[in-house]
Amino acid sequence: MPDERREESLVAVHEGGSVQSRLFRPPPPPFHEGVVADAMRRGLITCPPDTPLRVLAQMMASHGVRCLVVRDESGPRGPWTVVSDVDVAGAAAEGRSAVASDLGTTGVATIGPDAPLAEAARLMSAERVDSLLVVDPGSGRPVGAISSLDLVRAVAGAEL
Repeated sequence: MPDERREESLVAVHEGGSVQSRLFRPPPPPFHEGVVADAMRRGLITCPPDTPLRVLAQMMASHGVRCLVVRDESGPRGPWTVVSDVDVAGAAAEGRSAVASDLGTTGVATIGPDAPLAEAARLMSAERVDSLLVVDPGSGRPVGAISSLDLVRAVAGAEL
């Protein structure tokens, strides 16, 4: 879903005698004016239900993500199953050999990309979670995730 308010563009920058191409992003809006699409991480890493614990850990570590969505081939609209880094670490600490379908949590908290950032913060607090699955309202499919760290970056006014 394109975000017209923060359209990115490629610009040429002259540095040290050469021209470099850089992606230019306008500054993020203030937290109280921002929406989930301004701060979310677009795209998701998915895995099949039979993915072993070690592979889940390797996927999270190599992609630098805190959760994976378990693919459900039964339909496009969930309920979505999510395996978090805490799920993986907990299973490892207990010495369990598990697969994604054993570890995943269903009924995860979701939010739309056009929801205000403050609503995302309230929902995380109410649900006692540190990430929300961002779901496209038209298709019902997850399009990304927003974490508490993404919200903190937005509060700080940092580049998102």
